[in-house]
Amino acid sequence: DHSAAAERHHEGREIFVKAGDHGGQGYTLSRLSWTHYLMGNQELALRYALDGLEHFEAINLHWGIAVSHARAGLAEVAMGRTTEAKARFLETIALARQTELPDQVHYGVIGIGLALIAEGRHGEAAHLLLGSLAADRNPYEDFAEQGMAEIRSAGTVDNLESIGAAAATLTLDELAGEAIRLVTG
Repeated sequence: DHSAAAERHHEGREIFVKAGDHGGQGYTLSRLSWTHYLMGNQELALRYALDGLEHFEAINLHWGIAVSHARAGLAEVAMGRTTEAKARFLETIALARQTELPDQVHYGVIGIGLALIAEGRHGEAAHLLLGSLAADRNPYEDFAEQGMAEIRSAGTVDNLESIGAAAATLTLDELAGEAIRLVTG
């Protein structure tokens, strides 16, 4: 029940506002972003992600900053704003690599893969998504699976098995480097 979840997030945020807790406010705004993304309200998802980002930046909480960029990027992909989304995911990857947050590296790599799908670059997206899926630990594998389902249903990439085999040989850092290269050219 996403509507009920949004209400609870707003209630939690009010508590953190009264306490002057930027981290708590950032977290509840991040959760509101996620909830509205799942409900299909991308404008609100983006707004809450950016509001949360401000709070996380105020206290220099790297995890929150990286996640906020990724959540904003997801909303932007859904809105067809892939250029902006890719810039957000590059921010996620850069900060996550710098501060050793491998989960958020995955988030950025997968996000770039989803942006590439939206741009019709299915083969390149498959490389990133399959590489991320082959990793030992990937908390965002459901996003990668959803992206791969879209690629498979489009039927635009014939050699997924060989792409997957090649991508599986990459470390997460190498995969992040590939994502950066695909965006920055």
